[in-house]
Amino acid sequence: MRPMVIIDPETIEWSSGTEGLLGGVMIKVLNEDKETGAMALIGKLPAGYFEAKHSHPCSCEVIALQGKLVNTETGQEMSKGMFGHIPKGELHGPFQVPEDEDCILFVVTDGPLSD
Repeated sequence: MRPMVIIDPETIEWSSGTEGLLGGVMIKVLNEDKETGAMALIGKLPAGYFEAKHSHPCSCEVIALQGKLVNTETGQEMSKGMFGHIPKGELHGPFQVPEDEDCILFVVTDGPLSD
């Protein structure tokens, strides 16, 4: 059995990721399974950020840690403390982060975010 690993996210630098994320999005990868591509990460979407409809080849569990993410088609908002589940391959978005504050999300995936 593997012992519990404790990580202080403050000790990890923000990164644009290995593929260079768009729109100023930054991440801190907390844990990654190299075999499956599953990850736990903190993502920072800058104030004013817009993300078009898209899907991922994995399912995602998301908790908002700061700020707000707004679905511009439905008006649905995800704000601090809220949880979201995105099934594998499900089209989601479009999303807008309001101009007044970055949106910081904790994300867990069961595989890689992109092919």
